[in-house]
Amino acid sequence: MLRFTFGLPIFHIFPDPAEPLLGVELRDKEQHYAGFQVVSPADIEAPDTPLPARFDLPWWSHPLGIFNGILLAHLFGDPGIPAPTALQAYRISDGSLAWERPGLVWLRTDGSTVTTRNDRFEEQTIGLFSGEPAQPQAAAGQSVAPAHFPEGHPELYSLHRLVRLCTGQQAVGPVDYLEIPGLIVISFYFYASEKLKNSLLVVNHSGEVVLHEELSAASGSGYSTFLYWRDSLIFVQDQVHLCCYAVS
Repeated sequence: MLRFTFGLPIFHIFPDPAEPLLGVELRDKEQHYAGFQVVSPADIEAPDTPLPARFDLPWWSHPLGIFNGILLAHLFGDPGIPAPTALQAYRISDGSLAWERPGLVWLRTDGSTVTTRNDRFEEQTIGLFSGEPAQPQAAAGQSVAPAHFPEGHPELYSLHRLVRLCTGQQAVGPVDYLEIPGLIVISFYFYASEKLKNSLLVVNHSGEVVLHEELSAASGSGYSTFLYWRDSLIFVQDQVHLCCYAVS
């Protein structure tokens, strides 16, 4: 397993569906700082190589994902109004602003086009690289995110029982669950020394533990605990370590 340490808390991970790139959103609430950094397969194969320089983002921006080397983000002009004021595109090669379209809301990205909605709730398709009107294209392949089982879900008891049988730990609360070839991946919460913590469990179909890693105290630092991308599990430990575990 490879680990990359960042100097700031990791908030969200974005795989590029078209390019072998992994985007990392960094946020520090105390410093009121938001930034973005990209990891490539070359970085994963040689983890001692210095990571590419990160670039700054407006604090009131909300990254949506990276597509073909372009980071899309909503910009919020007024923190008291929970609605984006503009759609922005950044070149992840140098962090420069490629274009900005006020009044548009991102719906999806398909190939090199972006489907948006204007303030009249009309859909508009624009070019990913230009921000200008364009014709829709077919969607590219995606990474695989886990299914979320909230409290009250009828299958949650079975998942808690599987965790207890494999680890001896009593899972509590919601669970993230994913099946990949030959393996079952579960992100679960448990109490240790009266503190709520988050762990990642990988077992094979015989119930044998392949990987069991404590992720962090349950601080809600991001939107998801792990994902499956290019034959690897990608997850975050202790908020600042990006981990890549090959499962092929």
